[in-house]
Order: sequence, then structure tokens, then C-alpha cells
Amino acid sequence: MSHPLSPHPSAQALMRYRIVSVIWFFQARGHSLTEAIHLTSEQLHQDGRGQARHFSRRTLYRWHRAFEAGGLPALERKSRVPLKGSIAIRDQLLDYLIEEHELDPGASIPELLERAKVLGHLRSEEAVHRSTVHRVFKRLGLPTRPQSSPTVRDSRRWAHPERLQMVVTDGKHFRAGVKRAKRVAIYILDDSTRFGLDIVVAPSETVQAFLKVLHRTIEHWGLFTCLYCDNGKAFVGDDSTAVLAKLDIKHIKGTAGYPEGHGKIERFNRSLKRRVLDSLEESPDVDPDCGALTLRLRYDLHHVYNHRPHVSLGNDTPYERFMASQRRLKPTPSEDELKLAFSIPATRLVSKDHVIRFKGGHFEVPRGYARQKITVHRRTLEGNALYLFHEEAWLRLHPVDLTANATSLRGHRKPIEHSQERRPRATASTLAFERAHGSILDADGGFKEPSTIEEEE
Repeated sequence: MSHPLSPHPSAQALMRYRIVSVIWFFQARGHSLTEAIHLTSEQLHQDGRGQARHFSRRTLYRWHRAFEAGGLPALERKSRVPLKGSIAIRDQLLDYLIEEHELDPGASIPELLERAKVLGHLRSEEAVHRSTVHRVFKRLGLPTRPQSSPTVRDSRRWAHPERLQMVVTDGKHFRAGVKRAKRVAIYILDDSTRFGLDIVVAPSETVQAFLKVLHRTIEHWGLFTCLYCDNGKAFVGDDSTAVLAKLDIKHIKGTAGYPEGHGKIERFNRSLKRRVLDSLEESPDVDPDCGALTLRLRYDLHHVYNHRPHVSLGNDTPYERFMASQRRLKPTPSEDELKLAFSIPATRLVSKDHVIRFKGGHFEVPRGYARQKITVHRRTLEGNALYLFHEEAWLRLHPVDLTANATSLRGHRKPIEHSQERRPRATASTLAFERAHGSILDADGGFKEPSTIEEEE
């Protein structure tokens, strides 16, 4: 029996043809059609997506019958003519629902049915479920979800011409050592030259880790103009923005859900993974300590990556492009200026016993600040330690040690020194008494003469 051949059979028709061939195979071995289909349904077959699955006997009967009648073209997927209306919903009711949906796209389907009931379009004896209306809307191509406003995005490609006009930063998660310890490498690259400025390894993506690599970069290469980052919690925190604002560095955050805007970063991530990170996982020679991993990745960044030709740079190395740039480097701030820039100020009220509250903890301050507001500085690079500028020097504040305060000796109060002897002031009662009765002593401390006493009386 010959059948017409399909000029361009689809993958779906060829897959069905292979399964029908299995039915023929069992029939050739003496099994009946029923037995052959039963045996074929118990086997696993590759579907159109390459996944192993079972097909029901009803489906196998339908495919076998279609091939016997029309050959390979009959195994093609049948294209259905979409129904223009609905069998379950009257035309007048459906027309109202469609018109109301177009006038008010934000209204839900239950709301449209309630309006139709109030206006008399939906009769009391009719039972129209919202899922029925949903299927009709989907079939007619009408939107069934709330439509968000279109996003207007300026997606042009960009690149800065000179070095340190903009730097990009990101964190790459990986595992290291035999125990596959979780680690993240936070790095900073120059956008114009792809030059790797610095890298730091930390247990997790934290603000402290990002500020550490930022401090090292500024300390070695000087200040830059802009910093571009993604929406990672280490980069968009208030502390990160506050430090960048103090350094007069523009903080630019990429759009979430837009990987095309992070193409340079993602390209470096893939290169870093293939070049070095894949060799660290489950390796007995790798120390998972963050300091040891930082040395490894910093060596790879400065001595391997920066000296490899880059296709987007015309096969120049990032080092060559960075050093050939005509833009002069901005000077690095002094050590004191950097410490102040990486410190976050906060105002606190000192209690009567010289204690302040900060992030749920209690810290002691020197005497003399009771009931006053003081400004403390939280140094982000020193584990958020608190410092107070006291008597022309920075003094670190420590948490209150209740046990030490309970057992230590109390300090003695120094006596107050006066320039001259202090005499108590006479009160009104004393002055009235002395005026009425006077004193029986003269100015030299002796007794007055009787004649003098009589004259005073």
C-alpha cells in the first residue's frame, strides 16, 4: 500500500512515524494489533523535545489509523480553525463583555460578569463561569492580565573613551576547596580599557567586602568619576552610597531584569570562571581561606588577565590600553581623609551614666558628655567600630562591660580648687538679726567699749 510522501515532514510527524513502526515490528512477530499497541504503550519513547515518556493506547490507535489512511502527511499536527464566538455564551452577552473589556481593560472578569448581571445582559437562569469567559478571551486574543505601562528604556550601547571615567563592579559566586566552601569574588574593572583594578574574596556579598575593594582601588589608583553596578545588596546599600557621595563619585545602578546592560560584567564573569574558578572547586591543594583566595585571584587579575589580548580592544591588552590613556589620574586622598570618607556619622544622646545606644548595643563614652548630643563615626572598614573625636584625638568606643563595672574600683572625685577662700553669703534673716542686735565684737575680734555700745543703741 503506497501513500503520498510529505515534501517537508515535521519533527512531530517523524516522531509519530517511529512509534508506528514499533507497532509494525510487534505485528511482524506474530502479535495482534491490540497486543502490539499494548506492548508499545508500555515502552518509553522519545518525544519531540527529546524526553522519554509513555504514550496512551488511545493515542497509538489514532496514529496507526491515521497512517493507514493517509500515510506520513496524516501524522502531521492538525491545524484547528479557531472558533470566532462561543458555544457556552450567547452572542449578545459575549459582545457586551468584549466591548466592556475594551473600554475598561483593568476590570476583572468577575467584575464584568457582575456588570452584565446588573444591566440585564446576564440572565438569572444563565450560569456563566469566569473561566469560560477567560478561555474565550484567550482564544480571541484579548489580554486577560493587567497591562503594565510600557517601559521606555534607552538601550543604546555605550563605552567611555578614557580610563577611570567609569568603573564597573560585580560579585561572582563560586566554591573552593575540598569542602566546597561558598565564596564570592568582588572586583572592580575600568570600563574603557577593561583593566582589572582590584579584587577581594569574601564569604558572602556584603557592604563591608565591597567597601574594602573600593578602598584598595582608590588607595592604589586614585579617584574615578562614576561607578556602575547591578542591584546586589552589597552595592546599593545606604552605606555604599554614602561613602561614594563623600568621595564625589557618581553612583549609577543598572536596570533590574536587563542583562544586556551588564554585558561587559557578564563577559568578565564567564572568563573568570573558565580561567581560574573552575579549578578551585573540590581541589585538595586550594586553601578556602578568603585571604589565600584573594591572593590567588589578585595574581590572576594583575598578571594574567590584564596582559591577555582582548578582542574588543583590537587585540590590545587591558594593561596596554590603560597605560596608553591620556587622561591623568586623580590624586589619592590622604589616609585621614580616606578614613573620614569611609566613616558614617551618627548623632546620639548620652545618658546620665555616660552611655549611648547604637544598633541595639550600649557603648560607654568619656565623662563630661552626660545629657548631650554627640556625633560618633562608624568606620565601615574596621567592622563598623565606633569612634568619637575627643580631646583632639579619635577615641574608640567599646560596649559596656557590666561585670567589669560591678567589680572595678570607683574613681575618686578631685577637690575643686578655688582662687580665694569661699565664704557663705548671709541670708536675709541673718542680715536682719545682725542689724537689730549687732555684734559684741569689734573689727579686731575684741569686745567693744561700753560707751561704743551705748552710742550704737
